[in-house]
Amino acid sequence: MICNSISGLVFASNTILLWLYGYQTYAAFMFILTITSVWNHCVETKISAIINKIAVYLVVFYGGYHFFKNTYNILRKAAIITLFITSGLIYYAVLPQISSPIIAVQIHGLMHFIASIGHHLIAY
Repeated sequence: MICNSISGLVFASNTILLWLYGYQTYAAFMFILTITSVWNHCVETKISAIINKIAVYLVVFYGGYHFFKNTYNILRKAAIITLFITSGLIYYAVLPQISSPIIAVQIHGLMHFIASIGHHLIAY
């Protein structure tokens, strides 16, 4: 889906910010996620989905590690809120009641944006 391919590019902002802050490993994982997200939403094959999921898990687990290691203020609460919103959007987007693929694509694009905000908050 073209919308999700474009919304996947939002993770490039995380890559740049993380690199500028000196978090090279986190930035590398985010760069991989950016590439696999755009690629997966362009070709939509089982292989691309699996590779993208691996990239998602890399970012989620490393972001979680970084979150518990470094975030201590109000941003921690905001990052937790974005995690819950992202999780809810993922759940809502895959519900069988969503018969419109357009709505599912829009929800997935919104999920990309909110997840990106959460990773920005973790980096600060």
